[in-house]
Amino acid sequence: MDGTYINPPVTEAICEFRISLDTDWDLTVPGLYYALVKDEHPVREQRRIRSVEVVMAEEGLREELLVRERMQYFTPDMTNGIQVGPHLLAVNMLRPYTSWSRFRPRIEHALQVLSDVVEIKTLESLGLHYINVIEVPDGNADPRKYLSLIPPLGEILPGRPDSLLVGCEIPFEEGREACRIEITDAIPQDKEGSAFLLDIEYFLSSPNTLPAENAMAWLDTAHNRLVEIFEACLLEPARDIFRGA
Repeated sequence: MDGTYINPPVTEAICEFRISLDTDWDLTVPGLYYALVKDEHPVREQRRIRSVEVVMAEEGLREELLVRERMQYFTPDMTNGIQVGPHLLAVNMLRPYTSWSRFRPRIEHALQVLSDVVEIKTLESLGLHYINVIEVPDGNADPRKYLSLIPPLGEILPGRPDSLLVGCEIPFEEGREACRIEITDAIPQDKEGSAFLLDIEYFLSSPNTLPAENAMAWLDTAHNRLVEIFEACLLEPARDIFRGA
Protein backbone atom coordinates (compact mmCIF):
# COMPACT_ATOMS: atom_id res chain seq x y z
CA MET A 1 0.00 0.00 0.00
CA ASP A 2 2.91 2.35 0.61
CA GLY A 3 5.34 0.92 -1.95
CA THR A 4 7.26 -1.36 0.43
CA TYR A 5 6.30 -4.67 -1.23
CA ILE A 6 7.42 -6.22 -4.53
CA ASN A 7 3.98 -7.85 -5.00
CA PRO A 8 1.48 -5.49 -3.36
CA PRO A 9 -2.05 -6.95 -3.04
CA VAL A 10 -3.90 -3.73 -3.97
CA THR A 11 -6.33 -4.38 -6.82
CA GLU A 12 -8.00 -0.97 -6.64
CA ALA A 13 -7.52 2.29 -4.74
CA ILE A 14 -10.40 4.77 -4.63
CA CYS A 15 -10.66 8.29 -3.31
CA GLU A 16 -14.20 9.66 -3.19
CA PHE A 17 -15.29 13.24 -2.53
CA ARG A 18 -18.91 14.05 -1.71
CA ILE A 19 -19.40 17.74 -2.34
CA SER A 20 -21.68 19.77 -0.05
CA LEU A 21 -25.16 20.38 -1.44
CA ASP A 22 -24.76 24.16 -1.12
CA THR A 23 -22.19 23.98 -3.96
CA ASP A 24 -23.72 25.14 -7.25
CA TRP A 25 -23.94 22.08 -9.51
CA ASP A 26 -25.81 21.59 -12.76
CA LEU A 27 -25.88 19.26 -15.76
CA THR A 28 -23.03 21.08 -17.49
CA VAL A 29 -20.44 20.10 -14.84
CA PRO A 30 -19.46 16.67 -16.28
CA GLY A 31 -18.97 18.11 -19.76
CA LEU A 32 -16.92 21.06 -18.52
CA TYR A 33 -14.83 18.66 -16.43
CA TYR A 34 -14.18 16.33 -19.35
CA ALA A 35 -13.00 19.22 -21.51
CA LEU A 36 -10.19 19.80 -18.99
CA VAL A 37 -9.09 16.16 -18.56
CA LYS A 38 -9.73 14.57 -21.97
CA ASP A 39 -6.08 14.73 -23.08
CA GLU A 40 -5.05 12.33 -20.30
CA HIS A 41 -8.44 10.60 -19.84
CA PRO A 42 -9.88 10.32 -23.37
CA VAL A 43 -12.05 7.24 -22.79
CA ARG A 44 -15.52 8.35 -21.72
CA GLU A 45 -18.33 6.12 -20.40
CA GLN A 46 -21.71 6.71 -18.79
CA ARG A 47 -22.80 4.61 -15.82
CA ARG A 48 -26.00 4.35 -13.79
CA ILE A 49 -25.63 3.81 -10.04
CA ARG A 50 -28.52 2.34 -8.06
CA SER A 51 -28.77 2.99 -4.32
CA VAL A 52 -31.38 2.63 -1.60
CA GLU A 53 -31.80 5.62 0.74
CA VAL A 54 -34.02 6.14 3.77
CA VAL A 55 -36.11 9.31 3.52
CA MET A 56 -38.67 10.96 5.79
CA ALA A 57 -42.22 11.03 4.42
CA GLU A 58 -45.62 11.93 5.89
CA GLU A 59 -46.19 8.31 6.82
CA GLY A 60 -42.75 8.06 8.43
CA LEU A 61 -39.43 6.65 7.27
CA ARG A 62 -39.40 4.82 3.97
CA GLU A 63 -36.81 3.42 1.58
CA GLU A 64 -36.45 4.84 -1.92
CA LEU A 65 -34.54 3.39 -4.85
CA LEU A 66 -32.47 6.15 -6.43
CA VAL A 67 -30.76 5.96 -9.82
CA ARG A 68 -27.98 8.43 -10.46
CA GLU A 69 -25.86 8.85 -13.54
CA ARG A 70 -22.09 9.19 -13.43
CA MET A 71 -19.62 9.99 -16.16
CA GLN A 72 -16.36 8.03 -16.10
CA TYR A 73 -13.16 9.15 -17.78
CA PHE A 74 -10.27 6.71 -18.21
CA THR A 75 -6.69 6.73 -19.37
CA PRO A 76 -6.16 4.76 -22.62
CA ASP A 77 -4.95 1.68 -20.69
CA MET A 78 -8.06 1.83 -18.43
CA THR A 79 -5.94 1.64 -15.24
CA ASN A 80 -6.71 5.17 -14.01
CA GLY A 81 -10.17 6.68 -13.88
CA ILE A 82 -12.18 9.68 -12.72
CA GLN A 83 -15.91 9.59 -11.96
CA VAL A 84 -18.09 12.69 -11.90
CA GLY A 85 -21.69 12.55 -10.70
CA PRO A 86 -24.11 14.88 -8.90
CA HIS A 87 -22.00 16.47 -6.13
CA LEU A 88 -19.49 13.62 -6.43
CA LEU A 89 -15.89 13.18 -7.59
CA ALA A 90 -14.06 9.85 -7.40
CA VAL A 91 -10.53 8.93 -8.48
CA ASN A 92 -9.61 5.30 -9.13
CA MET A 93 -6.29 3.55 -9.65
CA LEU A 94 -6.34 -0.10 -10.65
CA ARG A 95 -3.56 -2.67 -10.53
CA PRO A 96 -0.66 -2.19 -10.86
CA TYR A 97 -0.86 0.15 -7.88
CA THR A 98 2.67 1.18 -6.96
CA SER A 99 2.60 3.82 -4.23
CA TRP A 100 0.77 6.71 -2.59
CA SER A 101 3.35 9.05 -4.10
CA ARG A 102 1.91 8.23 -7.55
CA PHE A 103 -1.77 8.08 -6.57
CA ARG A 104 -1.80 11.28 -4.51
CA PRO A 105 -0.93 13.68 -7.39
CA ARG A 106 -3.76 12.22 -9.47
CA ILE A 107 -6.21 12.90 -6.65
CA GLU A 108 -4.93 16.42 -6.14
CA HIS A 109 -5.11 17.20 -9.87
CA ALA A 110 -8.64 15.78 -10.18
CA LEU A 111 -9.83 17.92 -7.26
CA GLN A 112 -8.14 21.01 -8.64
CA VAL A 113 -9.87 20.54 -11.99
CA LEU A 114 -13.24 20.33 -10.25
CA SER A 115 -12.38 23.49 -8.33
CA ASP A 116 -11.80 25.18 -11.70
CA VAL A 117 -15.30 24.17 -12.80
CA VAL A 118 -17.31 24.85 -9.61
CA GLU A 119 -16.65 26.68 -6.36
CA ILE A 120 -16.42 23.94 -3.73
CA LYS A 121 -17.40 25.26 -0.31
CA THR A 122 -17.17 22.24 1.99
CA LEU A 123 -17.01 18.48 1.66
CA GLU A 124 -20.01 16.51 2.85
CA SER A 125 -17.77 13.46 3.11
CA LEU A 126 -14.40 12.18 1.97
CA GLY A 127 -13.02 8.67 1.91
CA LEU A 128 -9.93 6.70 0.95
CA HIS A 129 -10.56 3.07 0.10
CA TYR A 130 -8.19 0.18 -0.65
CA ILE A 131 -9.33 -3.19 -1.99
CA ASN A 132 -6.69 -5.89 -1.51
CA VAL A 133 -6.77 -9.48 -2.77
CA ILE A 134 -4.36 -11.83 -1.01
CA GLU A 135 -3.54 -14.79 -3.26
CA VAL A 136 -1.97 -17.84 -1.59
CA PRO A 137 -0.73 -21.04 -3.31
CA ASP A 138 -2.54 -23.45 -0.97
CA GLY A 139 -5.93 -24.49 -2.36
CA ASN A 140 -7.26 -25.17 1.13
CA ALA A 141 -5.56 -22.30 2.96
CA ASP A 142 -6.71 -21.32 6.43
CA PRO A 143 -7.23 -17.52 6.50
CA ARG A 144 -6.12 -17.47 10.15
CA LYS A 145 -2.60 -18.19 8.92
CA TYR A 146 -2.47 -14.95 6.93
CA LEU A 147 -4.82 -12.41 8.55
CA SER A 148 -4.93 -11.30 12.16
CA LEU A 149 -8.57 -10.22 12.36
CA ILE A 150 -9.83 -13.78 12.08
CA PRO A 151 -11.04 -14.84 15.57
CA PRO A 152 -8.49 -17.27 17.10
CA LEU A 153 -11.05 -19.98 17.93
CA GLY A 154 -8.33 -22.58 18.37
CA GLU A 155 -9.53 -25.95 19.61
CA ILE A 156 -13.18 -24.83 19.70
CA LEU A 157 -13.39 -24.79 15.90
CA PRO A 158 -10.06 -26.16 14.67
CA GLY A 159 -11.09 -26.66 11.04
CA ARG A 160 -10.70 -24.20 8.21
CA PRO A 161 -13.76 -21.94 7.76
CA ASP A 162 -15.81 -22.94 4.71
CA SER A 163 -16.84 -19.31 4.16
CA LEU A 164 -15.39 -16.09 5.49
CA LEU A 165 -17.07 -12.81 6.43
CA VAL A 166 -15.45 -10.64 9.13
CA GLY A 167 -15.91 -6.91 9.57
CA CYS A 168 -15.71 -4.01 11.98
CA GLU A 169 -15.85 -0.22 12.07
CA ILE A 170 -13.41 1.70 14.26
CA PRO A 171 -13.99 5.37 15.23
CA PHE A 172 -11.21 7.96 15.18
CA GLU A 173 -10.98 11.62 16.21
CA GLU A 174 -13.83 11.29 18.73
CA GLY A 175 -16.13 9.81 16.11
CA ARG A 176 -15.52 12.44 13.43
CA GLU A 177 -13.76 9.85 11.29
CA ALA A 178 -13.90 6.07 11.02
CA CYS A 179 -12.25 3.08 9.42
CA ARG A 180 -14.25 0.14 8.06
CA ILE A 181 -12.51 -3.22 7.67
CA GLU A 182 -13.99 -6.25 5.92
CA ILE A 183 -12.43 -9.64 5.17
CA THR A 184 -14.15 -12.13 2.86
CA ASP A 185 -13.32 -14.99 0.57
CA ALA A 186 -12.28 -14.11 -2.97
CA ILE A 187 -11.96 -16.04 -6.23
CA PRO A 188 -8.29 -16.92 -6.82
CA GLN A 189 -6.69 -16.36 -10.21
CA ASP A 190 -4.91 -19.69 -9.78
CA LYS A 191 -7.58 -22.39 -9.46
CA GLU A 192 -5.15 -24.43 -7.38
CA GLY A 193 -4.80 -21.65 -4.80
CA SER A 194 -6.94 -19.62 -2.40
CA ALA A 195 -7.68 -15.92 -2.12
CA PHE A 196 -8.96 -13.53 0.56
CA LEU A 197 -10.26 -10.01 0.10
CA LEU A 198 -9.14 -7.37 2.60
CA ASP A 199 -11.24 -4.23 2.13
CA ILE A 200 -10.20 -1.16 4.15
CA GLU A 201 -11.87 2.25 3.97
CA TYR A 202 -11.07 5.35 6.03
CA PHE A 203 -13.72 8.06 5.79
CA LEU A 204 -15.05 11.28 7.24
CA SER A 205 -18.17 10.29 9.17
CA SER A 206 -19.26 13.76 10.35
CA PRO A 207 -20.77 15.59 7.36
CA ASN A 208 -19.74 19.04 6.19
CA THR A 209 -16.87 19.44 8.65
CA LEU A 210 -13.96 19.67 6.22
CA PRO A 211 -13.17 22.68 4.00
CA ALA A 212 -12.09 21.65 0.51
CA GLU A 213 -8.69 23.32 0.93
CA ASN A 214 -7.87 20.91 3.78
CA ALA A 215 -8.70 17.78 1.77
CA MET A 216 -5.17 16.75 0.76
CA ALA A 217 -3.77 17.15 4.29
CA TRP A 218 -6.67 15.03 5.57
CA LEU A 219 -5.94 12.38 2.94
CA ASP A 220 -2.26 12.22 3.93
CA THR A 221 -3.28 11.47 7.51
CA ALA A 222 -5.90 8.99 6.34
CA HIS A 223 -3.35 7.17 4.19
CA ASN A 224 -0.87 6.90 7.06
CA ARG A 225 -3.56 5.37 9.25
CA LEU A 226 -4.60 2.99 6.49
CA VAL A 227 -1.03 1.74 6.16
CA GLU A 228 -0.87 1.08 9.91
CA ILE A 229 -4.23 -0.70 9.89
CA PHE A 230 -3.30 -2.72 6.80
CA GLU A 231 -0.08 -3.93 8.45
CA ALA A 232 -1.96 -4.74 11.66
CA CYS A 233 -4.29 -7.02 9.68
CA LEU A 234 -1.41 -9.08 8.24
CA LEU A 235 0.49 -12.03 9.61
CA GLU A 236 4.03 -12.84 8.48
CA PRO A 237 3.13 -15.50 5.86
CA ALA A 238 1.10 -12.87 4.01
CA ARG A 239 3.98 -10.39 4.13
CA ASP A 240 6.30 -13.09 2.73
CA ILE A 241 4.01 -13.42 -0.30
CA PHE A 242 4.03 -9.65 -0.87
CA ARG A 243 7.82 -9.57 -0.55
CA GLY A 244 8.13 -12.26 -3.19
CA ALA A 245 9.73 -14.66 -0.71
